Amino acid sequence: MDISMGVWIACFAIGVLTLLLIGIGVKQILSTEPIAFYTGDEPPEKNMLKSVRAWNTGHGILWISCGVVLVTLALVALFAVEDNLVRTALLFAGGLLPMFILMIGHNILMKKLYL
Repeated sequence: MDISMGVWIACFAIGVLTLLLIGIGVKQILSTEPIAFYTGDEPPEKNMLKSVRAWNTGHGILWISCGVVLVTLALVALFAVEDNLVRTALLFAGGLLPMFILMIGHNILMKKLYL
């Protein structure tokens, strides 16, 4: 199987990003104070949420899920696909799909957990 250096570099970068995303998720799950979702946003006040634990756990699971999606697509691209165009498409999807998961999941959590 001929795997280009660019694919290896992309997979390494995705691996590092996956560790970062999973680390963020674990930190959010373990947090006792409400977490902010978007960079620069203030976290919600405790009295604005139905459950701080559910808020933090939900967001933590979202981040961990994104890390799992990224690494899964990278492994499929690296070991299960022969065509470089398909590999590139999978790696590209690995960058976009988690963003949609995070945005949709955050909006669902806001509707469910905000008072």
